[in-house]
Amino acid sequence: MPSSRRKKQLKMLQLSNLLRLFAKRHEVSCLAKENQDTFVLSATYPLIDIPDADEFLSLLRVIPSRDKTEVGFKSESGDASLSEFTTEKCSEFLEIIRRSVQLDATMSDDTENEYTLSVSIIKGVENDTRTLYSLEAFTDFLEGIPLGQKLSVFRNLLAHNHVSFQLASSTEEFKTQSIDASLSPGGSGVSVVRDGILRKRAEICHFGNAGEYPLIPDDFYLVKRSSNDRFNALMDGLFFIFSLVSIADISSINGDVLSVRINGYKVVSEDIPFGSIVDVKTDELYKIHTWVYEGGNISDKIGIVRNLITLYSRSGLLHMEEGIHSAAMSNFEIYLKENIGRYLDTKNTVTTKILELSQKCVSYTESFSSTFKQSVFAISSFFITIIVLAAIDKEKYGKIFTHDVKIVSGVLIAISFAHLIFTILEYNKKCDRFKDEYEYLKECYSDVLDPKDIQRIFKNDEVYRKDSKHLQDELARYSLLWMLVLCFLLIAVLTTSCS
Repeated sequence: MPSSRRKKQLKMLQLSNLLRLFAKRHEVSCLAKENQDTFVLSATYPLIDIPDADEFLSLLRVIPSRDKTEVGFKSESGDASLSEFTTEKCSEFLEIIRRSVQLDATMSDDTENEYTLSVSIIKGVENDTRTLYSLEAFTDFLEGIPLGQKLSVFRNLLAHNHVSFQLASSTEEFKTQSIDASLSPGGSGVSVVRDGILRKRAEICHFGNAGEYPLIPDDFYLVKRSSNDRFNALMDGLFFIFSLVSIADISSINGDVLSVRINGYKVVSEDIPFGSIVDVKTDELYKIHTWVYEGGNISDKIGIVRNLITLYSRSGLLHMEEGIHSAAMSNFEIYLKENIGRYLDTKNTVTTKILELSQKCVSYTESFSSTFKQSVFAISSFFITIIVLAAIDKEKYGKIFTHDVKIVSGVLIAISFAHLIFTILEYNKKCDRFKDEYEYLKECYSDVLDPKDIQRIFKNDEVYRKDSKHLQDELARYSLLWMLVLCFLLIAVLTTSCS
């Protein structure tokens, strides 16, 4: 923004200049009262100088149009007010003041006259922007109300998660993640993802006033500090409160006291009056809060932080030693390395069991193959023996299968066929058992590993599907060969038998 425009805005909202127009011959002090909704500036005069109407009107017109303004005048001889800022109305208002002063002068009995002028403003809101006329007066207001009311003020201001203040002075500028106070209307504050932080906080902390004060540390951490030390200290105190609320196992606000309980390496339970919160290490606490809530396993992080805070708070939570943030990060790195080692051990165990299942699959097919070979060998041996004996007995050459041998051969072929059926049934049972063992293996690790990680380790069941296909292919191949051998032998018996 050009410097000329900034100077113009600097004069714009300094309403004390407006009241000083009526005191050109003497000093006058202005009394300012301000809260989030209203601003009242007043001054008391022993005598009144009537200003030029145009000059008076020019100062009134620079008040933001979103605010509703009324100028009031009180004296012994009468009162007057001005709420329409036109040349005509302004001249009428000044004329009333002039007549009152003249009347008082004629009626003077050497007593000192007293006149009061006030500017009363009801603040309006436009695009989440409102005016802050005096940070000093606003700080007086906040310091004069209980803690609960302070928090209610900020809760209402942040109803839309962000608020911008248009200020009267550049020295009063300040900024948090959700509040921007500057000379320009509609500042560039960054709205925080409040709902996400509040949801995470509810998962790991119990805050007794969570529904009443949906506020977070980011609302009060001063990214840019003002020149007003009292206001900075007040914001630091509120930041400290919500930093502890976001860390403690249990917390609640009762009156002006924050009660917290943190279970770490030891249990820390304290009642902290708001007025005792001074010289807070805001940077350290903000780093801790950001690190815990920025991502990753929040339960593991908060556990480490609670352990360290109870160790680093020998003199109480108000006097935490520095280094908690760096210690927490180091502890978390060690924790991750230990967990990675355990994860790799678990993964290797799962992989080994998958390989064992694949080997079991191979043993099933080998067993079926062995059974096929033994059966074929046994029945083949019988027929070879018959053929050899027939060849030795020349008289029976060409008549290998007698009627008796034919019956025995048929029985053997039938027995072998029955053996084939039984073997197929047993093989299918083993296949079903193989499937059950595979599913059980996945189920056993579902409590330890993430479902997506289980799918990745098991390669989306690709190994299982290959093993299952292999089992079925081997079953079909050996069953077909077995049937072909039996059919061949049956045909041989029928075509070479005696009539």
